[in-house]
Amino acid sequence: MCGEMLAAAAVAAAGHAILARRFRCIGGEIDIVSEYRETIYFWEVKTYLHLNSLNPTSLKLKALRFKKCIRSFLNLNPHMFDMNIAIGFYLLHQKKGRILGKIRIVRL
Repeated sequence: MCGEMLAAAAVAAAGHAILARRFRCIGGEIDIVSEYRETIYFWEVKTYLHLNSLNPTSLKLKALRFKKCIRSFLNLNPHMFDMNIAIGFYLLHQKKGRILGKIRIVRL
């Protein structure tokens, strides 16, 4: 099972409704868009071979690039403009195929 499928299954198991997968826009791609308790979550899934290759700075930069895609998604779904927005990351271990952690780094 690929990393995005594992993360989507975990998001759904936590009670989220999956709204979109691999949402593409001019600014990039959002792996998973979900809704839970009046909040829209935009998830990036990262798969790593080694824990020491995690780079928190690159995750923060990715979150900043998400803005264009979030705007695109909301422009296509204007009824969601008044909802809370959160950006999160699922980190997966490539060899073991398991979730290393879930990080919600930005709540807008």
